Amino acid sequence: MRRDVVFGCLFILVWSVSLIAAAPGWAVVVYSEDFEGLTLGPNVDESVANADAFTHAPPAGWSIVNSMPGLGQGDGVGVFEWEGWSFTDVSWWTTIAADQQRSQFTNATGTIAVADPDEWDDLGNPRPENLGTYNTFLSTGPIPLAGIGADGLRLRFDSSWRDEDNQRVNITVSYDGMPATEVLRWTSTAGPDFHDDATNEFVDIGLNNPAGASSVVITWGMEDAGNDWWWAIDNIRLEAPAPLTLKVDPESGRMELHGNLDLAELTGYEINSLSGSLDAAGWLAGNLAARDVDAIGSGPGESWEPLFTSTNQLAETFLLGDSIFDGSRVEPLGIGFNPNGTADLVFDFSDSDGSITRGLVEYATIYRNADFNENGTVDGTDLSIWQGGFGQLGGGAGKTDGDADSDGFVDGADFLIWQRERDPGAGDSLATIPEPSGWTLFGLALLSLGSIRQHRLGTAS
Repeated sequence: MRRDVVFGCLFILVWSVSLIAAAPGWAVVVYSEDFEGLTLGPNVDESVANADAFTHAPPAGWSIVNSMPGLGQGDGVGVFEWEGWSFTDVSWWTTIAADQQRSQFTNATGTIAVADPDEWDDLGNPRPENLGTYNTFLSTGPIPLAGIGADGLRLRFDSSWRDEDNQRVNITVSYDGMPATEVLRWTSTAGPDFHDDATNEFVDIGLNNPAGASSVVITWGMEDAGNDWWWAIDNIRLEAPAPLTLKVDPESGRMELHGNLDLAELTGYEINSLSGSLDAAGWLAGNLAARDVDAIGSGPGESWEPLFTSTNQLAETFLLGDSIFDGSRVEPLGIGFNPNGTADLVFDFSDSDGSITRGLVEYATIYRNADFNENGTVDGTDLSIWQGGFGQLGGGAGKTDGDADSDGFVDGADFLIWQRERDPGAGDSLATIPEPSGWTLFGLALLSLGSIRQHRLGTAS
């Protein structure tokens, strides 16, 4: 089957019928665990009867290490249900000790993980001054990180914490079996790590993953606890940034594609708006196809081509090639958003490996192409920047060098963009700005550049 037909079908069957608003934040979920797959058993020492109360068996591949007095069922030391990290029905957990603010953990649903030394201490009086402290550590198995760029990971989860005495908790991460690094510490005593009661909190922390790491083990620990309180967690997600962000200026309607930390080999993308807030004509005038971005030829499929064009849906595809985005690449997409519309855009893209990923959508000011110093005005200062960069032929120029059309060159085409976008009445740093028709040397430079470009395109393999 032809690739264009396959790609079109993917868009129609997968994306066109699933116009779901993208959740804010980081788009790629590397790993998640909500503990709902665990099988719970009946209560043992607790008096509130429940056939599906708790288990000490963690998710597959996870492990628990405990160090506390009276480990084991029936020894009369410590309530068995709470010997170390336990997995319990959150509703049952809130009833066992007259609540004590446990019910405030409303972000949690179903089964949660909890370290509860307060309840553990209620049998046999195993507090620190008698028998010893409560220490427990819950670890994931190795989580694969293939393709995740350095510093690209975030750990997000829901938490319920109450502090008391010397009780403290932390989170550590170990990459590829290397020594663990601490990424979070909360203590119950005064100091820089003190964390006051937060019984229904969303936690979001960066994990500082090194470049090339292939796996990570995450550990939640509680130490030096006695007859204190608890730490409960739920809805764990390990997330990485989508390789691409669609940046939208809600006032001007301009749109841009921005590369992020991870490399993306873009072969197609789609932008959807349930409210019909897209501007198809403005997008067609400035998208990748209109600017012939990364074309490998002039035949069918050898360059970017529009696929869908409506106020609800914009899409284009590169059937026989791709555009490679890294963290520094930005590509304009024209004026594709209606400034009077609703900010409900959903952005999906396909990679050369066939995967389809939900990208980020960021609403922020986008400066005009010829506003080289991005101060909101296109004036003589920007012309000076263009003049300083004029003649860069290596293909590596950027906007700050005077490259207005993002082709990697600073040339006459960029000057013409500056001339079109120049603000009327803007104070110019140059006394006189000659018209291009009066620049003989400038015209010769353009001819020279045209010759160079033809040679570059003719010799490309």
